[in-house]
Amino acid sequence: EDLMGMLKTRVDRTLALYRAVTASSATKVMAGRLANKFGCRARETNFVTLRRTGERGYMRAGDSSDYEVFRQIFIEEEFKPLCAISNPSVIVDCGANVGYASRYFLEVFPNARVIAIEPDPENAKVCRMNLALHRDRSSLLRAAIWGCTTELSLARGDYGDGREWATRVRQPRRDETATVRAVDMLTLLSEQSIGIVDLLKIDIEGSELELFGGDACHSWLRRVRNIAIELHGTACTRRFFDALSGFRYQALRSGELHIALNIEPAFGPVR
Repeated sequence: EDLMGMLKTRVDRTLALYRAVTASSATKVMAGRLANKFGCRARETNFVTLRRTGERGYMRAGDSSDYEVFRQIFIEEEFKPLCAISNPSVIVDCGANVGYASRYFLEVFPNARVIAIEPDPENAKVCRMNLALHRDRSSLLRAAIWGCTTELSLARGDYGDGREWATRVRQPRRDETATVRAVDMLTLLSEQSIGIVDLLKIDIEGSELELFGGDACHSWLRRVRNIAIELHGTACTRRFFDALSGFRYQALRSGELHIALNIEPAFGPVR
């Protein structure tokens, strides 16, 4: 029964891929993943053509986590509940990875400006390719979002499953050199001339502990209307919901996402 269930899941996901992208794109993706299982080296980066827009997106081949991220966003549509947001102007994507979430928002909200933030240079390279079609409404910052402005180190392979979507940042160890600029949210809003964030997407592999630490987060949370966040562990979950304890909002779940819609202070006007 478990084997049959696994086979059904794989068949369903394969069919969903063929519905999301053109047949040639889906075949290319599946062939690359199969080749990787047999130790064959595939092309470094492929493009896929989305059926609903006819536009290209880029995905690293082989055992890259790009396919799983693509599936979550364009096939399972984890962000679909956010379509209820009325005509957002400013969207900030913290932990943009290869830009699939930013790309989804740019296509769903044609009047929105998206600021994508990604610390990993390899992820950022593919992200820039995925945002190129909408370069007039998007910008990519090679940085990390943190609780303060500082310099951090990039950590690969020691978190989650160790693949690209699990890259994180941390305070440099004694034998490490800081390679990533980190900014706090208020600094980001100031540098980007942002008054109100209509949608804040966060997937930062445990850095939620820093971002929502202390009382400083309350000042910028008052300028955020909606949040979609992937929380990493009990401590991060507690820290996030403690930070929102002084706000009213509509809480939803979608896949791995916690969503807070129509956020407003429980007491006092937004400044």
